[in-house]
Parts: sequence; structure tokens; C-alpha cells
Amino acid sequence: MMVPRPYMLLSLAFLIGLPTALSAAEPGSVRASEWVIEKPDGVPEGVMAYRIDERGNSIPDFSRAGYRGGGVRLPEVPIVVTLTPMPGGDDGARIQAAIDEAAKRPADSEGRRGAVWLRRGTYRIEESLMIRTGGVVLRGEGSGLDGTVIVATGKKQRTLIDVGAARATRTEVKGSRHQVMDPYVGWSSDRLRLDSVAGFSVGDRVIVHRPSTAAWISALGMDRIKPRPGSKPGETQQWKAGDYDLHFERTITAIDGTRLTLDAPVM
Repeated sequence: MMVPRPYMLLSLAFLIGLPTALSAAEPGSVRASEWVIEKPDGVPEGVMAYRIDERGNSIPDFSRAGYRGGGVRLPEVPIVVTLTPMPGGDDGARIQAAIDEAAKRPADSEGRRGAVWLRRGTYRIEESLMIRTGGVVLRGEGSGLDGTVIVATGKKQRTLIDVGAARATRTEVKGSRHQVMDPYVGWSSDRLRLDSVAGFSVGDRVIVHRPSTAAWISALGMDRIKPRPGSKPGETQQWKAGDYDLHFERTITAIDGTRLTLDAPVM
């Protein structure tokens, strides 16, 4: 888990891009994609290459979302607490208590504290589960319906399993905001040209802010949403500027002139 620390803010005035031509396979045929190349020459098995068009767009590569950036085997963390499902009621409090118990254990040399093992069965969660300490693993038994199943009960919309530092710990560095100057930022781009890189260093954590402007909302048609059949008057809410801003948390890996390279693309 990353220790909370201040971040810098980059303002992305307009971000939209997508490859305009995809190749569809005919029924019963095997056809290579024009945009994704499986196992290019000279690379290990299982590695793919992504074609980039003339505007810098490419198919999103989410392989970095894996453990330690992907391609690394998950560690075998010792089980310190084992739970079995109850026949009814809310399981949230006792699962949270088990997580908190594991979090109090000292970390080993690899930063691992222990795993909470949920034996197969159904667990009902009325609120949210919070994992705020690094080195704690929440592990199930099996991945199908006959394995460990966690069900969010109640009607409140929320994050069911919240992992990482609370959002309130983010602190913007004063005077660190810079404008992204690229007139067009390609889909899956990991490089941004700024008005200035003053104050930035390799390794800094930044937030790329993509404001939800009125022009963007209009281009999506989300200011002209048609009411669903049977909906009540005023129930359909049109999008408004500022209500759907996007924030991408990234780390600077290189600085070349006024251009930053980030550790993962923005979508």
C-alpha cells in the first residue's frame, strides 16, 4: 500500500480519442485483429503489442492493473484468521473485525501481515469492508457460485470492499497545477505536454484532472437523456458540467522538456 503523500494536479482540458476502425471476425472464422498483435516477434509468450494510429490512439492495455504492475505471481500469504458463513444475517462486522485483527499483526520482511480466509459459502455485507493497512489479504475459496460469494445487501450504493488509504488523505500541493497543452490526447496515451514542468520531479505522484465540460457532455448526448418508460416527471437527471470530472492518479517516470511520461496511460 502506498503511504499517503501530497500530489500535484494536471488539468486536461479535453480528452477524447478512440481507434476508428476495428476488424470484426466473420462467424466460424479465425481472424487476426488489426489493433492487437498476440506474441510479437522477440517477446515472451503471452505478451501483446498494441497498434497506435496516426493520432496516438490505441486499444487500452490494462495489464498494469495486476499485482505490482502485472506479470508477477501473487504471494502466498499465511492465513491468520478463518471464517465460515452464517446461515443468515449480516457478516460484515465479523469480517471487518478479522481484517482489523490481521492489520494489527507485525509485518514481515516483505510487508505481509496475514490473510483472512473466507471459506466457501455466501456472506452478506450491509455496509462496506475497509482494508486500510498494507500486507493484509482477503482470500476466498473458489471463484464460482459454489465458492466464496460476497453479496451486498441493502439499497445504499457504496464501494463494497474499499482498499487503500481514505480519499480524505489526499492533499494537493499548492501552486502545482499545470495545464495540459496537447490539442489532442490520444486514447491510452501515457505522455502529456504541459505549459511548464516547474516543480515536478521523476517519482512525483500527480492527479490528471479531466473536467466534465458542457461541450463534452453535449458530445456524448448526456444533456439530452430521454426519460425511461414509466419514469416519474423530473426523475431523469441531465448531466451538468462539473458533475462527472475524471481523476487519474499517476506517477511521473520521465521528464523530457515540457513533456511528462506517466507510469500508466490515461483512458
